[in-house]
Amino acid sequence: MTDLYFNILKSVEQLNLYKEINPNARFIGWEHVIIFIILMLYRYGYGGTFLGVGGTWNLNEEKDPTVEIIASGVLVGYFIYTFVILIACCFGTTKHKASLVDLIMNIVGVVLFIAVGGLALHYWSGYQNEHKYLSISTEKQVGFAVGSLCVITGAIFLIDSVLTIAHIVKKHDLYAP
Repeated sequence: MTDLYFNILKSVEQLNLYKEINPNARFIGWEHVIIFIILMLYRYGYGGTFLGVGGTWNLNEEKDPTVEIIASGVLVGYFIYTFVILIACCFGTTKHKASLVDLIMNIVGVVLFIAVGGLALHYWSGYQNEHKYLSISTEKQVGFAVGSLCVITGAIFLIDSVLTIAHIVKKHDLYAP
């Protein structure tokens, strides 16, 4: 058993995984964790069933499927994207940080997460549950949490976009004489 353990440690040492993790992975890690939390709240936040972000307004109307498809696509797509980038950072590479693709994904992430968060906040602010005079309900609080976390994730993607621009400028040394 100990030989297996030492072989695993040796393999990890050769891959450089246990040494200092790339500092750029911090934002990616936070993005990934927050998106996972949003996904869990989105899926199970309505008393263990689907919460959603809304799309119609007030009094338990059916949620708009178009809004839910877009929200699901954003959350799942960026969950997979941040996971792949996080794995790349764990292997010590930062080549993706100075790429145009990373910059575009970050800027699109800012727009999409703020849009989904805004839709969720708009829907849940006007939500009235089946007990009409109960102003604050559990699902309403969870809906506000989903919307707020989406906006926070958009802000983190904005910071990551600024850092990516800094990496691109540094890599190409645009201000050299």
